[in-house]
Amino acid sequence: MKKKPIIFALFILSSLIVMSAFNTNTIAQQEPIANLTFKTNGGGVRPDYGLYIAQYLRDIGIEVEVKVEEWVVFLGTLFLTHNYDLGVVTLGGGGATPGARDVWMEAGSLNIFGLGPDLPYGNESEIMQDLSVTLVDPIERQALLYDWQQLMMDKIIPILPLYSSRSYVGLWANTLGYESRWGVADSIPYMSYAGYHDGQDSLDEFNIADANWKELNPLFTDDTSSSFITGLMMEPIVQMNPDYAPLKTGLVYDW
Repeated sequence: MKKKPIIFALFILSSLIVMSAFNTNTIAQQEPIANLTFKTNGGGVRPDYGLYIAQYLRDIGIEVEVKVEEWVVFLGTLFLTHNYDLGVVTLGGGGATPGARDVWMEAGSLNIFGLGPDLPYGNESEIMQDLSVTLVDPIERQALLYDWQQLMMDKIIPILPLYSSRSYVGLWANTLGYESRWGVADSIPYMSYAGYHDGQDSLDEFNIADANWKELNPLFTDDTSSSFITGLMMEPIVQMNPDYAPLKTGLVYDW
């Protein structure tokens, strides 16, 4: 009869040891396997991308700290310090979309990753990009750039493309002739009003609002607002349709 309390006490002690080990393992499993820093600049959807990425990585045990900086600060992060593990940047070039060579070649003005032939597969990447600008057949060129893209993402740097945010255009119902794929500058000759809308007092002028422009010399334009104004004032040297096929309506009309 006296042995039963001892056995019972040993059973409780054993249970406590097992529970303690289980709790220790549970706490250990909750510790992140890595702590990363994600950086981007404010505005647009980039901070939202950071929060989504942090949420998804947390589900597999990786903790991500999202830091949003002013563009001038983030620019130094991209080119100088590289003090981050993950980042999202939109490379649109303001007035013109940068070509692949601007970002992904050693001499590129936007070479934020420090790429060059000295990196593994770097020389192969540069050769493929040099070859791409010599190809006339667009299908052949697209195929080469796709192979180069896979080489870049699989062999050189861990980078993945994200989706651009949706762009919305709102028009009064009485505005006719506007084609969003062409934009305002190319649609204006075909636009007209069918009656008046609230607050409208003229049928032969269009009032357009945009952010403040910075530089109207097209050689130095690097923001979309300035590019929009110069696009209204100046004829393009070579004009492209929305599918990027050349037209004969620019200053260079035949070749």
